[in-house]
Amino acid sequence: MNSTCLHYGCVKCCLNTEMPLRSSDIVRIRGLGFSDDFFIVKRNGERRLRNSMGRCVFQNGQLCTIYNDRPEGCRIYPVILDVYKEKAVLDGDCPYHRKFQVTPSISREVIKLVQELSRERDRRLRSRAHMMGERYCKTQVVRLIREGRPEDALALLAEEYGVRPPKLLVGTVKGRRRVAGCYVAKEGTIYLSNAEMMFNPYVVLHEFYHHLRSIEGKFSGSEKHAERFAREFLKFHSS
Repeated sequence: MNSTCLHYGCVKCCLNTEMPLRSSDIVRIRGLGFSDDFFIVKRNGERRLRNSMGRCVFQNGQLCTIYNDRPEGCRIYPVILDVYKEKAVLDGDCPYHRKFQVTPSISREVIKLVQELSRERDRRLRSRAHMMGERYCKTQVVRLIREGRPEDALALLAEEYGVRPPKLLVGTVKGRRRVAGCYVAKEGTIYLSNAEMMFNPYVVLHEFYHHLRSIEGKFSGSEKHAERFAREFLKFHSS
């Protein structure tokens, strides 16, 4: 497609580029030994080619240094999608656009590329929204416990995991009097050794993990897993 560019030695489309990247473009370029930070700009769910000194990082001033592995958008250019006309057209910003044609096959490729880029952007945004929601939930849970509102924290956790909230009592369980907290599955109750533990996120979350395990039956039951669960919440809150 771009033999015309090579013939005329034109690199205008490489200057201050905003060329979008598909995931497959990124994987292919990574395979050449380049790090993401070197060639990718991340913005609002999109991935675009990075510029350096006013031109694409892979443009050395005369030619593309990864020409055979260039992104799909570069290969198809100067054919672009006119979003208003909803069809593939030639980009008038290209000095030699009249040397190209919009064939049916190229038109299909452009439409397919734009649709794929849109789907990938939407997936990234949904994933980011999920992560932000998860972070908010974990931060809120820890904050509520530290404010002395462990019942509210447990209610939020129960809603997040789709289970009934456990009961919460200050007291000890026979045979477990030396521990800070203890979950009794047959009662669905978290026992905390004293009132101070009501303010301790680690202890409350540790025992809530055992509550989840007893209801769902799919969480590993070791203390190590419960400790990891609690620390994950504390990590979100402190970061």
